[in-house]
Amino acid sequence: MLDPAFRYDPDVVPARPTGMQALYRSLPTADLRAAFERLWAWDRPTHPELWAMAQDPRQVLVWAQGAAEVLGPTMPLRRPGDPCPLCQFPTHRWVEAPSPEAIACIRADFPDWDPTQGLCERCVEFYDPWSGQ
Repeated sequence: MLDPAFRYDPDVVPARPTGMQALYRSLPTADLRAAFERLWAWDRPTHPELWAMAQDPRQVLVWAQGAAEVLGPTMPLRRPGDPCPLCQFPTHRWVEAPSPEAIACIRADFPDWDPTQGLCERCVEFYDPWSGQ
């Protein structure tokens, strides 16, 4: 923490962590192990880099997959078992890119829905039954 290259900032860390275990519990064990091995061998992580991973499990998956870049904060996190933003049922099969026709139909029923939120396979079948999903 005393090394300036670490860029430690005590004002960034909350007084008590909230919900971090719940965030990481849903990540695949193999990915967590790979991320740990990469982090263990990492020469000099900075405080902001470590804090980004502590706040957002997607950052851990980035490391587990060996990607060099860190994801931006606006990309929504969709974990297996999370509820679909439309039907609210848990899903393990997310659809990233429904057809433009399906998007128009969905927005008619859910005007606040954004395609970046994704949706479950069941909802795609309902809104775009000819999509072949």
